[in-house]
Amino acid sequence: MNRDMAVGLYMLGLAFVAGWVAADVLARRRERERELERQVDHRFHHVAQAVQDLHGRIDAEKWMADHGALEAPTAPPAPA
Repeated sequence: MNRDMAVGLYMLGLAFVAGWVAADVLARRRERERELERQVDHRFHHVAQAVQDLHGRIDAEKWMADHGALEAPTAPPAPA
């Protein structure tokens, strides 16, 4: 095997390893991005649920106030 062929095979090996490492880095980056998206979606779901619950409470209080179902707050009973 002559020297040029050995250098060519060596460089081919280096290129293969560099490609393998780059593919691994990209795969890890994609996995990290998917995990972050999952966390954001999960948090958004909780925020959206809280907002929906709050709107439901506000609507219920408005309905009760409109229909006279809410009474004025009273003081707690005096201790005996």
